[in-house]
Amino acid sequence: MPNRESFTDFAIQNIRRIGGEKLVLEIVRIFIRQAGQKWDELNRALDARDFSGVERAAHSLKSSAANVGALALSAICARVEEAANQSDQSTIIAKKAQLQKETDKAIEHFTEYLKGKTP
Repeated sequence: MPNRESFTDFAIQNIRRIGGEKLVLEIVRIFIRQAGQKWDELNRALDARDFSGVERAAHSLKSSAANVGALALSAICARVEEAANQSDQSTIIAKKAQLQKETDKAIEHFTEYLKGKTP
């Protein structure tokens, strides 16, 4: 089970307050689907040495993670985004395993969340 310090319930509570549980479930489902897609985009861009592509994918994943309260994932994405902005391939590669781990943890966390909320 993911470490609780990696996540905050505050973001989900705000979404619930704005649009109810239906909106929370919709946003969580979108996050789960898009997190893997953004990870794949980031890897393809890195393989192509397309630092602007890495930056865009990291930025998108950072924002999505922050929107659902995946703090650790958002933080590592910010570091990768900054490294991509500086064309710092070695830092991106050094953070790649941690980024994959945090992406997997977030997907697992929110998949479990959905299991508890849907019949």
